[in-house]
Amino acid sequence: MLYLRTSQERRILRCAAAVLLAVSFATLLSAPCPGQQSTAAAILTDRPTPELSGQFSMPPTQFRLADSGRIFFSSGAGTALFQWDPDNVARQRLLQTNDPLESTGMNLPASVSGAILDSIGRLLQVNSAGHAAILVTAAVKGATDPAALLLFDGSSYREMKTPLDAYSQIALNDHDRVAALGSSNLSTNLTPTAGIYIGGPDMTAIEVAVAGKPAPAAIGGTYYILRQLIGFNDAGELAFLADVNGGNAQRAIFLFNGSETRVVAKSGTAAGSLTGFQIDTPAYGAYYALNNNGKVAFRASTVGGNAGIWVGDASGAVTKIAGLGEPAGIQELGNCNLYLWLRGFNDSDQVLYDCLTMPGSRNALFLKSPADSSPRVVFKRGQSLGPAGDFLATQQASLNNAGQVAALSSLTGGPSPLAWFFVPGDGDPTRIAAEGDVTPSGGTFGFAGASTPALLNAAGQVVFSAYILESNAAGLFSWTAGGGVKPVVNSTDSLPDGANPVLRSVPSSISDTEALVQFRKAGGQSTCYATQLAPNTPGLRKIVSEFDQVPGLGTVVGPDNLQMNVKGEVVFTGALLGSNTYPASGILASLPETGVQKVALLGESLPGGDTIASISPPQLNRQSQVAFLAATVVPDQPAQSQGQGVFITPITPTDGGLLAVARSGDVLPGGSTFVLRPNTFGSIVLNDNGQVAFRGIIDGGTGTGTFIGSGSVPPTKVIQTGDRVAEGVTLTGFQPTMKMNASGKIAFVANLTGNGRNAGILVATPNESGYSVQPLVMNGDSAPVPGAAAKFMYFREDAIDLSNTGETAFYASTDNIDGWFTAWNPSTISARVLRLQQLANRISVGPLFPQKGFIALAGSGDLAVYLPKINGSDFQPRIVISAPDGSLRNLAWNGEKAGNTGSEFGKLYPAFTATPSGRFVFGAVLLNGPAQAGLFVDQP
Repeated sequence: MLYLRTSQERRILRCAAAVLLAVSFATLLSAPCPGQQSTAAAILTDRPTPELSGQFSMPPTQFRLADSGRIFFSSGAGTALFQWDPDNVARQRLLQTNDPLESTGMNLPASVSGAILDSIGRLLQVNSAGHAAILVTAAVKGATDPAALLLFDGSSYREMKTPLDAYSQIALNDHDRVAALGSSNLSTNLTPTAGIYIGGPDMTAIEVAVAGKPAPAAIGGTYYILRQLIGFNDAGELAFLADVNGGNAQRAIFLFNGSETRVVAKSGTAAGSLTGFQIDTPAYGAYYALNNNGKVAFRASTVGGNAGIWVGDASGAVTKIAGLGEPAGIQELGNCNLYLWLRGFNDSDQVLYDCLTMPGSRNALFLKSPADSSPRVVFKRGQSLGPAGDFLATQQASLNNAGQVAALSSLTGGPSPLAWFFVPGDGDPTRIAAEGDVTPSGGTFGFAGASTPALLNAAGQVVFSAYILESNAAGLFSWTAGGGVKPVVNSTDSLPDGANPVLRSVPSSISDTEALVQFRKAGGQSTCYATQLAPNTPGLRKIVSEFDQVPGLGTVVGPDNLQMNVKGEVVFTGALLGSNTYPASGILASLPETGVQKVALLGESLPGGDTIASISPPQLNRQSQVAFLAATVVPDQPAQSQGQGVFITPITPTDGGLLAVARSGDVLPGGSTFVLRPNTFGSIVLNDNGQVAFRGIIDGGTGTGTFIGSGSVPPTKVIQTGDRVAEGVTLTGFQPTMKMNASGKIAFVANLTGNGRNAGILVATPNESGYSVQPLVMNGDSAPVPGAAAKFMYFREDAIDLSNTGETAFYASTDNIDGWFTAWNPSTISARVLRLQQLANRISVGPLFPQKGFIALAGSGDLAVYLPKINGSDFQPRIVISAPDGSLRNLAWNGEKAGNTGSEFGKLYPAFTATPSGRFVFGAVLLNGPAQAGLFVDQP
């Protein structure tokens, strides 16, 4: 929240002549004085700016449609927000990164003088009147990443004032009321508190639900996890999904009417003749929707039964619309058998849904209200849809209050594999655009890989995104009956004049000599460069740009997940456009000598004859090896033949070079078999010796294990659930994240049982017979907190690091305090940075809120720590470095001079890392000077 966190004028700190010695803490940090330089040196800033593309970055990250036909969209990774007016077909930029915060026109306090906007338009929502609710973040002197929830009424902005510091979801109704889900009290509490609030007419907050506070009497207990805002209707009713602790059900759908909260459905409630609901967590497809009648449509599983779709309201009564294993309602279609998805819900209580029916495996899209005895079939498999082909399956669908439907359908028997259709009430489908049709921007439509749900307004206008083949571009289009398709924006269009340059670091990609950065004009296409780590060293080495034309490969779209090794080689994920490649995506590489090339693409063959169906972000090591996890499929075989595998390949593929480290169904030493876990994407780890650590389920689900392999020999089991890890203590489960160093040592947070232990950090060390696994620390162990008898209680799985020397850094809370610790073994645990640790006179470490990237551990033992809040100081946040002897030094802090840039640090990006030689690199937004962003390295 912007105002509440910066409304007090910042105090001018006085330099401490002497540091107060605290009994509790042996090491102190000198207070920064105004004007004092940090130890961070600027490697690169956005002044001067390299030559940048002046074209839009597409497809838009978000777009929304009003009933008037006005379209709002953000572009360039949320660096600019635009609106498109159908009357004059003009694109107007509303806000952009690096604009002064005053550009919003709001009445701002003096404490935010000099602040600039950072991210723009996240969580974008638009109502029928064409007013927009957006989340913006800003760089503000003296504030920790402030966020503001703004309402734009077409001419001015207002801020919704809530206790929330961070937002995850918002909703907007037609009366300009905004609902928000997020976390609050970051400045005072150890653990952020989740909450849901509604902005009143004066934009002040009305509390709806807060984690830890009582849930409605009908369910009892207290709110535990606030999972989702379902909808916010024009009557001011807000539907949401939440888990409950200590009630008569674990999960429920709630409806708040402005004064009280009622239960629509809860887990365990009778579901017709079935035992009861298991209210599902949203996954694939839509699960929940609210209409203006106060009714909620929801998809749920049932205890001992199958999934179904119901409609309920605040009375708690529910009506079933459809269920798996039950008659589809149309005799020729048999029963709904698979893939029952909720697609839409309108004010006539009509539910749009689709499923695969049996016999015959026929996908169909249905429309049905609770009062209907049978559904209306919108599409069914085999239905002729004109020259484009016959209906095969629904990819995306939307419903409006007139009962009109817009759907992206896969087709068979014709020239087009995909097409958008509009169905006007009870009328026949009208083709909007089919893959291969000529676009109004030239080229032809391509929908594979661009199937973002279409928007459908009350007037029957449809907005959709698409690739533009032949032009190797991407665009956003609007369609109306009688008016045809109009281009809204595409990647060949020029940005409006005055786009600001934006620089951002790529912290996960680093070597001893270079780091990666991205440049773009706000709203425009990005270019990734490698820059030298030596300060004041000129020159940038281009890695890849959006929409780069690569001879023999195609046009690169959406490069992401970049990683660089010590040789300057870079791997990344991306899509490819081009006559020989579309639709293609996968892992690409940029090499210093030869430029961009492919590593592994979807559809390519794997050892064994199957092909890649989906692929994880890559891992890259200094040996130029790339490891990835892939879902696989056997061509011309049913879905049951799909599997998963972990693979390793040279960055330049060679015949026989791609090897399977492990596959589902492989036999392990001892005769067991395993399958790879569906959620292991991102949890594989590759080290510089070519070893890959990964997780798998053993013996068809009887246990889960961690394994290590290289592709040249069968994988070795490291540990599995049920294994003993200490006297009377066994492993019961894994957290997703693990770390592995060059020697093959692995560290991870684990779930435990026995002797009062339920959690710990385990370290697996290779030996002659395989691996030995011991606890580094467990809950209940003594914690080395100076001046206090403390016991470890809780560990954060994504807040852990492991150096090549074998030292582990981790976050832990104790029954006394929380902080960051390091250790080589259980006898060497050391507290490095603790909450409330004295930094200087009346200045101490505030709440830590650990997250991935908040620390980096160097082989030297230096530990860089991001501190989001400093008690008693207006200079925050900070990055501090803890030396092995426990002494601390400032690397950078908000509000102080940023090296020799002539600007001040405004926002520090906590996602930083250590180079192999032990230096720390980070990015920052800058204020009050010529440079507005930079990349920095520590210069002790």
